[in-house]
Amino acid sequence: MPAKPLTPSGGWLGTASPRIAPDKDGFFTRLVTSAVRRMGRAEPPNIFLTLHRNPSIFWPWLLFASRFMPRGTIAELDRERVILRTAWNCRCRYEWEQHVDLATKAGLTKEEI
Repeated sequence: MPAKPLTPSGGWLGTASPRIAPDKDGFFTRLVTSAVRRMGRAEPPNIFLTLHRNPSIFWPWLLFASRFMPRGTIAELDRERVILRTAWNCRCRYEWEQHVDLATKAGLTKEEI
């Protein structure tokens, strides 16, 4: 019997599709796509392609996020635990789905997740 997908009480907030469409064209998209493919991902996370529409938000956010990933000062397992816990508590399906795979690659088991 397949495992039942995890869902927080009250369900996930929002929809599975982005409310603001990510920019799928342009130099920045090609640059980010190339970089994430070298890191083993097929496509960049939509958050990069959405936030870059507004550079005054994107660059400060990127500086903040870089403190966590990919080579932040928090241990990888702890980082993924914090992100998953936050996504779960906020009922944010997008962040949850982005980080379940990353947490597994970092070494968290399905039971821990």
